Amino acid sequence: MEHVIVEFPERREVLMGGVSQGDNRDDSGEYWVLPVSEGWHTFTLGGVKDFDPKSQKIDVRGTTPGQPLHIVFRKKV
Repeated sequence: MEHVIVEFPERREVLMGGVSQGDNRDDSGEYWVLPVSEGWHTFTLGGVKDFDPKSQKIDVRGTTPGQPLHIVFRKKV
């Protein structure tokens, strides 16, 4: 099992391969560490399409719960 954190300034639904993985943050604003299988995955966010990039295809390998892979989306200005 691998682990990722999807960073975005707001709470958003995280989609992996078009399937919801839950939200990127909890109600207090803390990021969730999301468990994913090893390998290539395409990540994007739900809701308003006010972020860049539109999606990210990433090979997720060699992570731990304490050292997850950070996937960063930026808010469009």
